[in-house]
Amino acid sequence: MTNKPRDLGLTMPAEWAPHAGCWMGWPKRTSIWLEHLEAARDDTVRVAQAIARFEPVTMIADPAQARDAASRCGSSVRVLAVPIDDSWLRDSGPTFLRDSTATRAAAHFKFNAWGEKCRPYDLDAAVGARIASIVGVPAYASDLVVEGGGFLSDGEGTLITAETCVLNPNRNPG
Repeated sequence: MTNKPRDLGLTMPAEWAPHAGCWMGWPKRTSIWLEHLEAARDDTVRVAQAIARFEPVTMIADPAQARDAASRCGSSVRVLAVPIDDSWLRDSGPTFLRDSTATRAAAHFKFNAWGEKCRPYDLDAAVGARIASIVGVPAYASDLVVEGGGFLSDGEGTLITAETCVLNPNRNPG
């Protein structure tokens, strides 16, 4: 039987706990952004550069846009070419875990693009494990379909979410 993160003393830190850096995604999907794609990218650059004044920022960009993202973000933001469907890393990316000795791991949940609203989403569904591999930490896959932005933790074992996120039939039927 494979150990679960909690069996190893790993927990999700509180939403407000200090962390080592910020992961962001580069806007890509024209079907979402439409004529606002370039404005979304400009705003993403501004947000990334603002955060980078206080902590490291890693921007994930689809390989076809990575060079453009890097030139626009500048040297204060690390840009990595990783296949993605779009920029929603808060929802599709991993949740980092840690234990009392600062050992880190990543949990990644099943991502189905908010109940299959945006297709395809297979690249986003795989990004959690890819990021864990990049960072070099163990990855724990969950069978739960949920977006990372749909829950938060107090760092003491309490998870806060909404029924519509987790119990929705287009995410976790039954």
